[in-house]
This record gives sequence, structure tokens and C-alpha cells, in this order.
Amino acid sequence: MACVFLGTLLGRNADELARYQRPAGFRDQGGAVVQPPADSAGPHMTCPQGVYEWVIGASDDVAWQSSEKTPPVKVAT
Repeated sequence: MACVFLGTLLGRNADELARYQRPAGFRDQGGAVVQPPADSAGPHMTCPQGVYEWVIGASDDVAWQSSEKTPPVKVAT
């Protein structure tokens, strides 16, 4: 009952609430989900020409190798 009341306050109907309470099953694709093309509709990062295309075209391994992995503080053991 509380979900229905909250959903009403948020402008959601019963069908939408049911979809959030029982979402469709997830099928893992083993990391094989491709990025949309650079010219696809939707919000995009604001970058100089060519940078956005490079960023979304880079592999996860490139991103991983270029990131800092050392914690900023030493944790006492």
C-alpha cells in the first residue's frame, strides 16, 4: 500500500510500479555490450573534436591501464 501511495505522489501508475518491483530478467553478455555510435542521439560529453570519439571508442583495458590504482591514503594495518 505504501508503494502505491508513494508512486501516486511521484506520478507513477500501478503498471509502472509493478515494472520496478518486478523488473525484467537480466542476461549477462559477458562484457560484449557495444557502445552506441558517436553520432547517436542523446546527451554527450562536451569535448574537443575527436576526443569524444576516442573516449567512447577506447577499450575497457585502455581505460583500466590509464587509471590510477594506488589509494590516495595508506590504511593502517
